[in-house]
Amino acid sequence: MILFNFFYSTSEIYLIKVKITGIMKGTYIKKLQKFDKSLKIKKQGPTIAIGGLSGSGKTTVAQAMAKAARLKLVNSGDLFRQLAKEKKLKLPEFSKACTPEDDYEIDRRALRLAKQGNVVLVGRVAAFVAGNHADWRIFVDCPLKIKAERVAKREHESTEKAKREILTRDKRDAKRYKRLYGVNDSDTRIYDIIINTGQISKEELIERSARIAKFLVRK
Repeated sequence: MILFNFFYSTSEIYLIKVKITGIMKGTYIKKLQKFDKSLKIKKQGPTIAIGGLSGSGKTTVAQAMAKAARLKLVNSGDLFRQLAKEKKLKLPEFSKACTPEDDYEIDRRALRLAKQGNVVLVGRVAAFVAGNHADWRIFVDCPLKIKAERVAKREHESTEKAKREILTRDKRDAKRYKRLYGVNDSDTRIYDIIINTGQISKEELIERSARIAKFLVRK
């Protein structure tokens, strides 16, 4: 058991919680455990799995960490597009035709990458899929009000409209992952690190995420 507490004087960006190892083995997704055991892969380097709800900034954090730690960046959306291409379907077509088996295939690919290592995985349930194959599981959080303001500015729409869209998407995705895997994608208990992006600029977030990544993968 290792306990870290890191705070910056200007603003609290993240909290590294108690990291407990050896309690669970492999993926945390029951439907993937048989596949997990069938993979005979020797890990080549660190795995960082990053999750978070809509508009939290998880992709920004993942990009900064992957660059700083010199790890491959894989977004669940990348795997989705890869599978759509293999099926020779355009993204809108694949989105409508996507089956639970397609979802499982995308997550099997993510799990394989987690076991191989030298990767930063980012997605709503990336940390659940990676499980203990991830050396660090990171949850990116942000207050709804600030998320809505950021989305509204980016999309040139009202804050109220942005808030409704965020809530609708989060509710839809939560229902989907509960149905597929029986997990709550906003449950932070599996995470080692929580990053709150609410009170800092994008530039600060990138710089500090890079510093965290360098610390985590230091040799």
